[in-house]
Amino acid sequence: GEKDVLVVQYASACSACLKFAPVLREVALAVAHAPSIEIVSINLDTENVPSPFRATKIPYVLLFPATQKNRPVAFRMRRMKRHSLLRFLKRNVSIRFTARNRDVEVFYARMVTFSVFWLFLTGLFLKKTKRANIFVSRIEDKLSALNRKL
Repeated sequence: GEKDVLVVQYASACSACLKFAPVLREVALAVAHAPSIEIVSINLDTENVPSPFRATKIPYVLLFPATQKNRPVAFRMRRMKRHSLLRFLKRNVSIRFTARNRDVEVFYARMVTFSVFWLFLTGLFLKKTKRANIFVSRIEDKLSALNRKL
């Protein structure tokens, strides 16, 4: 089927490209579940790009919408932020998508950290009493419920 294709042109020695790489990785994770979007990276050191689409500045980001492959849209890189690139995608793709929320992942990481901390304190203060075992089982139940949601 038709896909919206995000093309990122970069060079190995480009410092701006190195700064942009984590942003691109986060966006790729946020849209990984969307089958209508494909992200392609082109290393200009090793690959040749036709002149109408060749980068003038790098990193250079072009979106080829599914319905208008002959009319790519350039991402103006004023800010190298995850939300800026996601907003650009949402405004310009042909096939709508919903980005996965990073806040769920942050919440999960905090919940696990908090749970481990409480397990540690419970073990210290309650010395494996029945009350501690009940508390630990409740935390384990909450973590497994959270895992099912994700």
